[in-house]
Amino acid sequence: MRQQAGEKLSRRKFLEQTGTLAGIFALSQILPKDNQAAQEFRPLGEGTDARSVAELLYSSLKRRLEKQTVFPSSNFLKQTRINDFAYSQVVTAYLDMGPVNGSLPAWRKGLTSAVENFTNFQNAEIYPLLASMPRKFQNHNLVRDVYNDDNIWDMLDILRYVRQYQSADSPLLQTVAAVYDIIKDDTGSGDSCGVKLTHWKSQQPGETNHDKNTVSNAPLVTVALRLYGLTGRRDYLAQGETIMENLDRSGLLDRRDNLYMDHITPGCAIAREKYSYNQGTPIGAKVLLYKAAKEERYLHEAEQTARSALRFYNGGWQDRSITFMSIFYRNLLLLTNATEDSVLREAIHTSFRQYTSFLKTEIDGGTGGVVRQGKKVDIGQQASAASLFAMACWPNKLYDLLV
Repeated sequence: MRQQAGEKLSRRKFLEQTGTLAGIFALSQILPKDNQAAQEFRPLGEGTDARSVAELLYSSLKRRLEKQTVFPSSNFLKQTRINDFAYSQVVTAYLDMGPVNGSLPAWRKGLTSAVENFTNFQNAEIYPLLASMPRKFQNHNLVRDVYNDDNIWDMLDILRYVRQYQSADSPLLQTVAAVYDIIKDDTGSGDSCGVKLTHWKSQQPGETNHDKNTVSNAPLVTVALRLYGLTGRRDYLAQGETIMENLDRSGLLDRRDNLYMDHITPGCAIAREKYSYNQGTPIGAKVLLYKAAKEERYLHEAEQTARSALRFYNGGWQDRSITFMSIFYRNLLLLTNATEDSVLREAIHTSFRQYTSFLKTEIDGGTGGVVRQGKKVDIGQQASAASLFAMACWPNKLYDLLV
């Protein structure tokens, strides 16, 4: 599909021209609240292996997506809500399932088609693939998501795809680099807290939320480090180190237990919640900093946070976001390939097994849907469940490709 300069694609035309898979990839962010009541729950069979569970979860995910990537009427925007975070987790699951489903050539071909078709949106003044860049979307009424972390998850998906299936000369890197520059500079002119961090929400005119979050900064370090690895540009390494340093001295790192808190307000008040994904992303970022900068302190700090996080979250699975836990564990698995602490490695693998064992109890063996409190979880959570069981099938030597 080639878009002529100045022409704007309708949603329907985009789907018609890109096909089912591309439509799923590009438009699965359009997610109505579909956590309707589940049917009679059927537990998984005893001893069901991780691969079988991953395939069951993923099949359920695909069925739900197929029902939601069609435009029902001209009132579509009024009937749905857009959740780009969930969309990014669908793409993440697609990446995670590739090595698991035993059909790599066909899988790769499908994803390439989806990425390339969405990239062709750029001539309509829409940033390719990164579906929540407000500066480009606001005049097209396509996306209303203005969260910087959502764009970061999208960038991480693209970088994983490039590293697994393309090369450093991929044009997709230009897209990531351009959006990365916008996000890393979305810090405002300064603040009273003495730190320079990226805002959680893009600071468009009229925006009233000026918080700066762990989630809009720690994974941005990972983006910088992956760009450094692919391009060799040392400014990316330096930027990654600076963002990490600013995050650690902002007050969001609780020095008492080495865990990261949620966000800091313009008035320097700290929201003290300690979410699992806000531990996983700094751990992964520091592992990559350790590898790139060859500084042991980064690995030591990642290990400290990992040990504390394993104690903090141990066994408290019931009410925790599956997506948060998926992000947490993929970064912990990355750490296992860097640390020489065999006790920590085993603790990570043990915790991962315990969590997936718990998660099995929430999976309907008949439908493959994840059910909590009598309702199916949303599509993002379903995708993350598939990712977790897919990760359980990955060989240790490939963990670097999970982040």
